[in-house]
Amino acid sequence: MTKKDICQTVTDAIIKQLEDGVAPWVKPWNGSNAFVQTSFASGKAYKGINRLILGMSATENSYRSNKWVTYNQAKKLGGQVRKGQKSTQVVLYKPVMISDPKKETGEAVSKSIPLMRTFNVFNIDQIDGIEDADKTTQAVKTRHDLTHVEVDVKATGAYVHWGHDDNEAYYSPSADFIAMPSKDQFDDAGAYYATLLHELTHWTGHKSRLDRTNGKVFGDDAYAKEELIAELGSAFLCGNYGITGKLQHASYIKSWLRTLKNDKKLIFKAAAAAQKASDLVLELAAQLPEAEAA
Repeated sequence: MTKKDICQTVTDAIIKQLEDGVAPWVKPWNGSNAFVQTSFASGKAYKGINRLILGMSATENSYRSNKWVTYNQAKKLGGQVRKGQKSTQVVLYKPVMISDPKKETGEAVSKSIPLMRTFNVFNIDQIDGIEDADKTTQAVKTRHDLTHVEVDVKATGAYVHWGHDDNEAYYSPSADFIAMPSKDQFDDAGAYYATLLHELTHWTGHKSRLDRTNGKVFGDDAYAKEELIAELGSAFLCGNYGITGKLQHASYIKSWLRTLKNDKKLIFKAAAAAQKASDLVLELAAQLPEAEAA
């Protein structure tokens, strides 16, 4: 499948779910397996758009495992993909050197660009001969869970106005702070922390950190993209913490649909930015000494 096909296929699948009123990143996991999608062969976590693609596939097919292998990896591990099972296509970016002439002199200069490749993987639940003894626990071990969220948020250095009087959670780019209402204004702890992580993802985009461009007006393309990044970043972090999140900003669905229909690469760009944001949060949180985190 070509690069054009995979971009359009993934975007079309997400558009369909949004049109049905479902955000596929809200709970991109199945059952009690609320964790990061990983490679069974290497133990490494999938990132960005692959995390979303595999989470959607796991939910759609009710897979119990969050671990994946290629056909050849399954064979090397002594397993066999069951007859009739369909693979899930994911992407890999490989650096390729190209010759790019300078405008001023015309002199050819070599530079590296990422080239998208696709490959197919199968969930462990589709394979005979390989037993996943860790189906309902996290493969990528971290010290994070629901009880650590507030501690980790503080460890990032983000300034949060906890329990402010307003009934709205928000991030102020100009003042660089997060405002969070009291927990009793939310349906449950999961909704509260998912919202906090949404605003924290916005916080990562400040010019002193990841320097993302924010929109000026509600509903414009840049504004919609930043909200999409925040939703995905919250979903990725919720997966790390084992939080069952929910869609925080249903009002953005219309603008998301418009921008996704106009740009089939948008979800790939947004997922990559969301991954950078969640990686930054976890990196900053990991700098907190274990004694302080306990």
